[in-house]
Amino acid sequence: MIDNLVDLSVDIIENIWPTPGHAKVVATKNFIREILRRSKATYFMLQISLFYLFRVKRVVQGKLRIPASDRSFREGLMCCGRRMFLASLMVASKYIHDKGYPNKAWADASGLPLQEINAAEMAFLQMIDYCLYISEASFEKWYTMLDQRLKKRKQQVVMEQPAAGFQLPPSPPAAHHQRLHHPYHLPTVAKVKAVLKTPCNRPASDTYPSPASPSFRLGLSHPPPDLPSTLPST
Repeated sequence: MIDNLVDLSVDIIENIWPTPGHAKVVATKNFIREILRRSKATYFMLQISLFYLFRVKRVVQGKLRIPASDRSFREGLMCCGRRMFLASLMVASKYIHDKGYPNKAWADASGLPLQEINAAEMAFLQMIDYCLYISEASFEKWYTMLDQRLKKRKQQVVMEQPAAGFQLPPSPPAAHHQRLHHPYHLPTVAKVKAVLKTPCNRPASDTYPSPASPSFRLGLSHPPPDLPSTLPST
């Protein structure tokens, strides 16, 4: 299930922030997987993060129309889909958890300077107008839309599998994705209602352990509110 949600995340990010064909960066899918692994992100965090990305889509489209040479530093951050995805995951984590990672840990995980992480978070919060609260009705609608799209993608994967007698060898187990496959991270609507009823964002604790592995720049090139009616086509 998480693999399908990662694929859908790629569709959403590249739909909002089209990537130039000549861009020589790490593939978006690999970038998302590595960020999720390093941050130990939950399935629910990723769901909320994607919801936030749709909330800022209209603002991003306006910023993308500004010539690159005329953008401010903050506007340049807003036009970077990967930085804004990272920022959306950060604010989703802080909104959901009473005690989350400090920005220094996110900087270590992404390989970006702390000042840039702080600036990306502020840019995203400005675009979303600091509105992190999601009503129960909105989340139920969003959950249903994601579930329908994920089921459709799963059916497509099954149809594309090789015929009997020509099966590919099984992939080696991905131990680093074990956390994302745990049933706890596949919540039903009932499991998240209590979280969604809390309309406040809580600050991260500076004493929370860092998720960082040896850092490197994850293909982050330098100089991105309404619920959508449909998700991007695959």
